[in-house]
Amino acid sequence: MITEGILDEESDYEDWMSDSTTWLNLADKCALHEMYSLASDFYATGISKDNDAFHKPMLWYRYAKSCRRCGRFNDAQLAVKVICFLCIAHLLIPL
Repeated sequence: MITEGILDEESDYEDWMSDSTTWLNLADKCALHEMYSLASDFYATGISKDNDAFHKPMLWYRYAKSCRRCGRFNDAQLAVKVICFLCIAHLLIPL
């Protein structure tokens, strides 16, 4: 990730592990290669480390799609409910 310019060379291990972007980038790469079980786990980790996750419906969409494709239907349904809530909340109270 350093060679791709995603991660700063001066970042240490703890910063890297606690950064939600790390996990979301790994999840995107796993989803690209159709490793949906890993992608959904990485999305979940990224969501848990992202303080603004409830302002990002597309993040929840990617999580729901990966969960559905690996057979985690309950998690996918929960993510879709979050997306619906975020969209409704955004319509009622514009950010």
